[in-house]
Amino acid sequence: MKKILLLAIGIGFTTVNFAQSQKTFKLQDKTNFKFNNNDGFRFPAATQQRPPFNFNQGGSNRAVTKTQFAGSRNAYGLIVTESNCLTANQQLNAVLFTHRISSQYMDLLVGSNSGYILNTFSTNYGTTWDSIVQTNDAVNLCRYPSGAIFNPSGNTDINNAFATISGPITSGSGWIGNYFSSAKLDSTNITPTFNIDGSAGVINQGFARIGATATDLKTIVTGGLYADPNGTTAIAQLYRGASLNYATPNGNTFTWTVDSLKPNFYVGTDGSNETYTIAQTAWNKAGNIGYVIFNGVDAAITNDTAKGYAPIVYKTTDAGATWNQLPNFNFSSIPAIDSTLDAAWVSADNGFTGPGKAWFSMAKGMDCAVDENGNLHIFSTVISGFTMSNDSLGYTFAYNAASPVKTFYMFDTYTTANGWDAVMVDSLNTDNAADFSPFTDDTGAPFEIDARMQMSRSDDGSKLFYYWLDTNPDPNDELQNNKPNIFGKGYDVTNQKWTATKQFTEDAENYFLYISNITLQNGTLYKTPATVSLPNEWPNIVDVTLPMKHFFVSGIEFDQSEFVSVRSIGKAEGFDVSGNAPNPFDLQTSFNLSLTETAHVTIDIVNTLGTTVATFDKGNMMAGSHRVNIDGSDLASGLYFYTVKAGNKSVTRKMMVKK
Repeated sequence: MKKILLLAIGIGFTTVNFAQSQKTFKLQDKTNFKFNNNDGFRFPAATQQRPPFNFNQGGSNRAVTKTQFAGSRNAYGLIVTESNCLTANQQLNAVLFTHRISSQYMDLLVGSNSGYILNTFSTNYGTTWDSIVQTNDAVNLCRYPSGAIFNPSGNTDINNAFATISGPITSGSGWIGNYFSSAKLDSTNITPTFNIDGSAGVINQGFARIGATATDLKTIVTGGLYADPNGTTAIAQLYRGASLNYATPNGNTFTWTVDSLKPNFYVGTDGSNETYTIAQTAWNKAGNIGYVIFNGVDAAITNDTAKGYAPIVYKTTDAGATWNQLPNFNFSSIPAIDSTLDAAWVSADNGFTGPGKAWFSMAKGMDCAVDENGNLHIFSTVISGFTMSNDSLGYTFAYNAASPVKTFYMFDTYTTANGWDAVMVDSLNTDNAADFSPFTDDTGAPFEIDARMQMSRSDDGSKLFYYWLDTNPDPNDELQNNKPNIFGKGYDVTNQKWTATKQFTEDAENYFLYISNITLQNGTLYKTPATVSLPNEWPNIVDVTLPMKHFFVSGIEFDQSEFVSVRSIGKAEGFDVSGNAPNPFDLQTSFNLSLTETAHVTIDIVNTLGTTVATFDKGNMMAGSHRVNIDGSDLASGLYFYTVKAGNKSVTRKMMVKK
């Protein structure tokens, strides 16, 4: 088991294995402020083309191409996927990447410093790029930006659209406030303001950079609320909720207002709230329906099996004028989640005798989106809490902790008219232990990486897309997490059909992945903008405190014809299949099978070359839950897929044999 950790914010929030983080600041509610005009700069961004990577992608052969298009002073602004550095706009066919200035541009701009924030954007899907400097203060150094494209209704001219950005400010020796800025993308009406903590009328909040989203009405970005901005004790640094920053258009500028939400978190025995210290937000295009999502334990929950870290969700249907908390829910009761908890987590440690307890981890990343029906979707791994004890709610199972290959399960957990449901998206092998990172900081210490799980949606919310980094695990190679590739899967909300999981890259150099929260549609093709980043001198120099270069990744695409399956991996109409445990295994493994009707069941074992190496006929099985064994005594070490067939339906999962 592992315990979540509370980390100080020397560099802001960093996701670690079963960990929470970030320190905090105090917020005064409902305070308004405006920006004043300021001049900015505009210049072309440098580009460098890399050869295309031609991979088979679920039946289509489209080239994945990486193009260097920008740079940053270091990697710290890339740590948190929830900061939404990358976004797109359908009406403008525009892609926007918000980032810190690079050393190269500092040399070009006389008097510039490392605290400048840039918007780099393209209207031809990465063929050419433009950049504008949106903050250029000599004293207040801007860091860790988040950005969104606000496009006025009916506009199709990029020069009449706006970039709205925000993030924390440092004096060089500590965090002192937040910046908020808007700018027309023709380089005019650049209007930054710098809110310094302790100044008259300033709203103190921590790291206002999470979930930046532009709707038809305004841009929204969240920050953190804390008990005491200058506190040094755990109680003083107590995370107590989220700030909601709204940027509403006012002619060629924006009026920024602030609201807040403060859940009733369960208080641990050490006096701290049981929660991660990031609150995410997701909205529909129209901007009337929105959600704010906390991940923690609500104090009102009395059922011990429901006291895992789980979504605490607020919803608005009037563009944020009023917010209502959704009823608490026992996520362990969802069949797709429950079967995985029982099979993969509880059985992994004989010291735990209770039922599986759903625990939503952010260690691999977590993201959210709103579909065309106004329903919220949360993309995350779900693991099991370790104990029912109220003084140890942060303890979770470390599944197969002794093995270099670990299997996790990614879910889309979504709202329905009757509450919540979930579907397994796929399994995941990437671990984010610091020992496996290829990068270091300036002291030589390992610099952590994770699976960068992120969601994207089509402009109208009719298509949802799930992306992550993963490796092709090798039980004999403990450094397999140094070699991440981009994987993805799509869901057609209207027709309730899925694509197959696609591996988009094979070059194994896809670090600091960002996925646009908006996918661009071109006819029947859905194109999701993506970026990855590497140190300037990679692979000779791996210190990420030095300058970084950013690559635009094109070819992350799905065609309408690829949405063909009526089920997700691990679940089909008529039956559910859990992950196998143990995994990896030597001689025997097993999985949970749930049938809604009697069916003839077979299992095909297929290797990575697509060859069927074994078939097990289980005969007719009655409706209900079954534990099904797989005999792996004749299988060599390696990665396999097992397809469970029940009648005319089938489900495919991954498993690892280690002799």
